[in-house]
Amino acid sequence: MDVSPSWRMFRRMEYTAFAAGALIYAAAAAHAWRVLPGAPVSKLKWTLLYPSLYFLATLTLPLAAPPLRRMLRTHIWISFRTGFGQSVISVIVGLGLLVALAGLIVWQVHRLAHGGASPGGADAEAWGCA
Repeated sequence: MDVSPSWRMFRRMEYTAFAAGALIYAAAAAHAWRVLPGAPVSKLKWTLLYPSLYFLATLTLPLAAPPLRRMLRTHIWISFRTGFGQSVISVIVGLGLLVALAGLIVWQVHRLAHGGASPGGADAEAWGCA
């Protein structure tokens, strides 16, 4: 199948966003492993196991639910048709959002490491901090 250059650029933007997000999460997990107290099993659960379950759900849910798959396919097509991921501004905004979320993750880990509660639902007691 022959695809247009704009579609290739759009897909490249999606792959870039995924790669940047994965690297940011890996860095945050490594940072959390280093600074948070507690048993390694607890750290493994909170940084890898539970997030992996959410990731698996986001991958399998659209495959298992055809209406959701159609909605996602329509959303992606509309994003492509409106030009998202095909201009410098959209790339900067997308990566800027990823950097902002990385800051949120670092802030939550910092709060947990110092005995505070995380807005994400994990608390200091779960880590053995309190």
